[in-house]
Amino acid sequence: MNLTDRQRRFVEEYAIDCNAMQAAIRAGYARKTAEKQGYALLRKPAIREAIRAVEHERLEILGVTADKVVTELARLAFSSVRRVVQWDDTGAMPLPSAQLSDDDAAAISEITCTPTDTGAHVRVKMHDKLKALEMLLKHLSASANEEQNEFVQFDDEAVARIALEFIARTRIIENTHGIRPSAET
Repeated sequence: MNLTDRQRRFVEEYAIDCNAMQAAIRAGYARKTAEKQGYALLRKPAIREAIRAVEHERLEILGVTADKVVTELARLAFSSVRRVVQWDDTGAMPLPSAQLSDDDAAAISEITCTPTDTGAHVRVKMHDKLKALEMLLKHLSASANEEQNEFVQFDDEAVARIALEFIARTRIIENTHGIRPSAET
């Protein structure tokens, strides 16, 4: 890769925030033309290759692999609030953290505790299952079609249909086995 010093600087700066215009400015291109310069630089094969190399190196250093990302998405996509919160007619209460598996703990995005006159109100917010399912579906579709260099595009309606079908099937299985349907996350 034969890049100029300024182009190498652009690649380094772009790796910081993936903002082509700001990277161009920080690399020394004129502020007035930075947006066009950044766009033009990103279209150059040598620049794109250099950016991919920097990103690959960063992922390697961090130990990020496609398998780890897919595993984490699966943790979120197949989580169940029933494994995190117990409830009955009197209310709901999160399970003690020591009782949660790593997968269940990873599915929690937020826990808030608000003091009340009678004790406390605890709110458990789970990560977005539908978004995780959508991302997994896109990954699996891309992987399945990679050999033909085709990427299947799913519109929001298709993703919603697939997710609703998954949820419906899950609830049928739960009901068949006498398990109470999961609460909304």
